[in-house]
Parts: sequence; C-alpha cells; structure tokens
Amino acid sequence: MNGEKAFERGKEFYGQGEYSKAIECFEKALEDENFDTPGDARNIMGVAYTHLEKYEKAVECYKKVLEDENYAKPGKVQNNIGIAYTYLEKYEKAVECYEKALEDKEFATRGDAWYNMGVAYGNLEKYEKAIEWFKKAARDENFDMSKAWNNIGLAYYNLEKYENAIKYYEKTIRYNPEYAIAYNNLGKVFLKLKKYTDAEEQFRKAIQMKFDLPEPHYNLGIILTNEECYEDAKKEYGIALKFEPTNADYLNSLGYVLVELEQHKKAKENFENAICSDPTHSKAHHNLRALKKISETKILIVPRGLMTAIILVSISTYYLFCHDKLSGTEFVALIVFLMSLLTATVLFSESNYFKVGPSGIELSRDTAGKAIKPKSVEFIK
Repeated sequence: MNGEKAFERGKEFYGQGEYSKAIECFEKALEDENFDTPGDARNIMGVAYTHLEKYEKAVECYKKVLEDENYAKPGKVQNNIGIAYTYLEKYEKAVECYEKALEDKEFATRGDAWYNMGVAYGNLEKYEKAIEWFKKAARDENFDMSKAWNNIGLAYYNLEKYENAIKYYEKTIRYNPEYAIAYNNLGKVFLKLKKYTDAEEQFRKAIQMKFDLPEPHYNLGIILTNEECYEDAKKEYGIALKFEPTNADYLNSLGYVLVELEQHKKAKENFENAICSDPTHSKAHHNLRALKKISETKILIVPRGLMTAIILVSISTYYLFCHDKLSGTEFVALIVFLMSLLTATVLFSESNYFKVGPSGIELSRDTAGKAIKPKSVEFIK
C-alpha cells in the first residue's frame, strides 16, 4: 500500500472512530518517501491521539508538523496543540498556543480559538477574561453560540454573579432547547440560591434530555438527600456512578446515604473508593473516620418478646409471694434467675465475642446491623 492509499484508509478509520487503526495507517503513509502530505497525516494523527487521551503523543505529532515552515495551516495546528495542553492541565501553555493560532491570518475557525482561550482562562480561574473570549466566540457566526453562552453562565456562576448566570443559561436554552447541560447548570444556580423546587425541575429536564449525563443525577441526589429521601437519592447516585464510576464526589455522597440507611459495610466501601479515586478528598476521609467511630460504639438491644415475658413472670412471682405461695428465699431465687436469663440472652444475642479489658470483661458488638450514632459523629454530604 503506497502512502496516499494508506492515508486515505487512515482517514476512513478515523471517521469510524477507529483511532488506533487510523494511526497505524498514517504511520505507514509516512514511511513512503513519495507521500506528499506528511503534515496533514501528522496533524490528523495528533487529533486521533487526543481522542485516545494520549495527549503527550498528540503534542509530539503537532510539533513535527510545525517543523515544516511551509505547512499551510499552522494556526490550525497551534489550536490543536492548545487543546492537548488544556487536557494536560497546562493552561498557560495552552493560552500561548491559541494566541499563536490567532496570529495566522489564514486560520479560518477563529471562533474555536476564542472559545478555547476562554476555557483555558476559566481553568486558570480568570473568569472575567474567560467571559471576554466566550463573548467573542459567540459573535462568530460559524461558532455554536449556545456553547459560548453556556460557558459565560458558568463563569458568572464561579464569580457568584448568579443573576447573570441565570440570564445566560436561559438564553442558551431558548436558542438550543435540547442542550441538556444548560438545564443542569441552571439547576445548580437555583440549588445555590436554595430554590430547591426550581432546581429539581431543571435537573429532571436535563435527565429527560440526556439520561446518560451523570451530573444531573448527582445533583438531583443532593436534593433528595436534603429531603431525607435516602432510597431515591441512592438510586440517583448509583445512576451517576454507572456513567462515571470513579468520581469521588459521587462515591462519597452515595456512602453518606448508605450510612443513613444503616448499610455501613457498603458505605465504607464507597468512602474507601472515593479516597482511592482522589486521595485528597477530605470529606471521604472524614466520613470514613466517622464511620469507624460508629463501629466502635457498643450498644445492647433487649429482645421485646423476652422483656415482656420476664415482666409477666415477675408480676406473677410477686403475686404468688404476696399470697404466701412462695417463700422469701424462693422469690429472691426466681428473680435472680430471671435477671440472669435476661443478661445471658442479651450478651449472647448481641455479641460476637468477649475479651478481658482494663475494666474487666468487655463486650464487643457486630455493627453490621443497626447502631446508634454517637452525638459527636457527623457525616459530610
């Protein structure tokens, strides 16, 4: 297969989402010394690596393209490098690349670079600058203005200018009623403003629009948790985790409702998984420590049936004693027997083992069942 055929085959695989196969074809094309468009092959190869989340490899491909000073589309390549750097969280470098892209007068999709610049500044928490770039992108007739408006709303949300955020989210929805993430983001503003009914309405609309979007399920779960509808909240957190199984916030929140549902073993697993996904997740660390305090709590539960029986027998015994049917010694012996029976039943039904401690014989209880939370233990949602 010559270089041109390999390149065309690679583009076919790329169009089908078969990025690894596409890369193999592009590499074969580049092996052909007579292949006359190596820059295009390397540029598309870089995009394929980006789709495969191999961002360093993508940057390598793009930089090789720029080694050819005669390459006709340097602005496009600089924009692509900026995208890769954004994914690598190297936002300052991304900004530099977008600026270089905009220096190319032949760069056609300037709206993309303006929008991407806004994303980079947003990640740098320079929200006012981000808004400037998003507004420029929104004015480009070739760019999807609903994306730009949605991100303007997000920037205002982060600036705590909630009325402005609402304005842009509603503008986004009017322009593109199928844009599910805008409903979710609008719901988040209402949630922040404690307008819970309005927030729930927006989250449910987002779910209706795009069920496989995890964040609206999570946000709806927060509302249900606040309303102590723990089974419903558990369901929503579970759906969110189905689509994003390693999200530490989702895992921690599910752990919280499992504690409230007294499913401590599963709660522990979720807190541990949250910490595994994000070792710095302070809420999950706190909740895991709090759960251990519950596990150390010792409680005794007296079976109701046994307690009722002992009370009835005690009353009967006292009656017989009062009517001279039992002697004083027999009465005392029977009462001691009943109390011993009560103590033994509680110990053996509620304990896994005894151990000798500094204060004598100590009772340790299996906390897989119900337990009483110490007043000092508080969990964080």
